[in-house]
Amino acid sequence: MENKREEQLFRQEAERESRETANIDDAKLMRAIRSGVKRGSASSGRRLYRYVGAGAAGLALAAGVFMATNGYLRHTAVVEAPAAVQASGNEASWGEYENFRSSVSGEPILEDALSKGAVEPLKVKTEAGGYELELYGAVGDSRKLTLLYAIGGEDVRSTALSQGRLIDASGTVIGTQESRRDFYKDGRLYGYATFALEQPPQEEQEKSALEFKLEAPVYSRTPNPGYDKDSEKLAVLTADVELNRESAAGGIGSFERELADRQTLTVDGQVLHIEQALITPQRGYVVLVPDPNNDKNISRLVGARLTVTKDGKKTVSEGGPGVGIVLTEKDGSKRFEFTFNRVPLPKNPDSVTFSVEGIEALSREEQKLIIDTAANKVVQAPDPKISAELEAAADGTQTLKVNYPIDSERVFGGDPPSMMNLDLSFTDAKGKKYPLSYPVSEDGMTVMGEVEPGSTSTFASYVMEKRDYAQPLTFKILAYPREIIEPHSIELNSTETGITDKK
Repeated sequence: MENKREEQLFRQEAERESRETANIDDAKLMRAIRSGVKRGSASSGRRLYRYVGAGAAGLALAAGVFMATNGYLRHTAVVEAPAAVQASGNEASWGEYENFRSSVSGEPILEDALSKGAVEPLKVKTEAGGYELELYGAVGDSRKLTLLYAIGGEDVRSTALSQGRLIDASGTVIGTQESRRDFYKDGRLYGYATFALEQPPQEEQEKSALEFKLEAPVYSRTPNPGYDKDSEKLAVLTADVELNRESAAGGIGSFERELADRQTLTVDGQVLHIEQALITPQRGYVVLVPDPNNDKNISRLVGARLTVTKDGKKTVSEGGPGVGIVLTEKDGSKRFEFTFNRVPLPKNPDSVTFSVEGIEALSREEQKLIIDTAANKVVQAPDPKISAELEAAADGTQTLKVNYPIDSERVFGGDPPSMMNLDLSFTDAKGKKYPLSYPVSEDGMTVMGEVEPGSTSTFASYVMEKRDYAQPLTFKILAYPREIIEPHSIELNSTETGITDKK
């Protein structure tokens, strides 16, 4: 995590489908670390949604991978990359990119680019440590860059690229790997790696080419290469890459539109400032910041949607898991960062509209959860159905379990609600402050609560020191599934406030 910010649990990572354990990519890994959420299957095979705190000892990862208390992931067995699926023969050929069909399956932006040949071609080869890397092409915009690659070498099927970086001529890291997916075919791994790009200075953006050195570590292929405790670094492949910014087909950063900022969206009297809005042919990026004078704490934007219109045709990119994220900065300010990546977007749109169905929010008073833990009695809560119980442990601690209602259908749906999340400190009746932590089980796993299909309630668990507190105790709720439905929309590319096109 970056030192400049402390990321709290506000967004729920609710992936709809499970995927092959051998192919967990870095994007889902990092999203799970950021949100502290895990959804997978119980040992019985039933669907189960588990969520955990975002503390260093309690980070849970998607698809059944857990963080141990020593900071390393627990799964360490080496696995093999899945075999590429044979094409049916009914699809149009993708030419030299045909071997990447399995890797980009289910990724609409990459599928669209490869099927149309909207790829910046690359002919880059390098080798190190007995492995050969070949770069076939790039797809991206000024914020995200995807490199198509093939790797060969001895036992390459049991390897994976992870923790890759893009480095400019000055030695500055301008891109960090956030996702990877590859399949094995004919003795090689064919796949892609996507990098989050840092915003370069204006003079760099105006250059016709993007130049960098790719640094691509090769790790033994555990469920989370490069992150699992015993995932061994086998080699580091490096290559010099130059990309054209002005290509009509796939130029990096071409056909981008900077939309008007300093606009505001108001929902239920709560003001959200649009700090940034950028539309590219691949994605839409929107950043909103709640006004510090709001009288409610917003933990989620409900039903966020981006509608892009071109020649009368509307393209809608929905929000939901993997699209929005909320960061809490050190100074307490929040940023709702959306990367709309469901569908490719039209070039040079006529209009762009951001809309929400409502917000998830509590008033400052409703954020106060007051409990007499000596009597297991809730004195004040945002919902009368909330209850609490305290269980003593043998190590001088006790576990606070807060039960609250939940709509399990929504949890497993496309736009899941937040789970209850408390600040990691509380005060007693005399105003004295005490720490709160996440529970850690005997096997090093941290699970705050869980939701089963059909259930109407769940719980949030925390650990506190066992002592005689001055009752009652006051906890602060950071996130809670209280939705305020009030649809609003705002047209982002208003000519009155200015538009900047990048071509």
